[in-house]
Amino acid sequence: MRQGSISATSRDQVSSRQVKKSFLTLKSIRSNPNENVGNPVEKSGSGRKAAETLAAEAFSWVTEDVERLNAFMAMTGASPADLVREINSAAFLGRVLDWLLTEDALIRDFCDSRGLPYTAPMQARQQLPGGDVWNWT
Repeated sequence: MRQGSISATSRDQVSSRQVKKSFLTLKSIRSNPNENVGNPVEKSGSGRKAAETLAAEAFSWVTEDVERLNAFMAMTGASPADLVREINSAAFLGRVLDWLLTEDALIRDFCDSRGLPYTAPMQARQQLPGGDVWNWT
C-alpha cells in the first residue's frame, strides 16, 4: 500500500459513510457555489459563504475518487477522523482549496466537472482564512 493511503487497520479509521454524512451536513447549510465568488478582495459575509460553498463542493469532488482522497490526505496530513472532525471549519475548507490549487490539472478537472471558470478556486481561497494575497511591492 502506498504511503498516505487509507489503511483498513488504521487507528483513525472512519467509514466512508461517516465522511459522506458529514459532507452532506456541511453541503446542506451552504448556498449556490456560483453565487458571489466574483471579487476576491471583498470579504463580505455573502462572499465568504459562497467561497465556503465552493470549497465544500471541491471537497465533495475530492471524495468522489479514492486516489484523489488519498493524495489529499497524504499532502495535508489529515486522517479520516480529522476529515469528520474538521469538515465544518473554514480553515479546513481553505486547506481543501490550497491542495486543489497545487496542480493545474486538479483545477481543470474540478472546474470542468462543475462548470466553473478556472479562476473560481483561487478567488474563493482568497475569501477564506489565510487566503490573503500578499503584495510585496
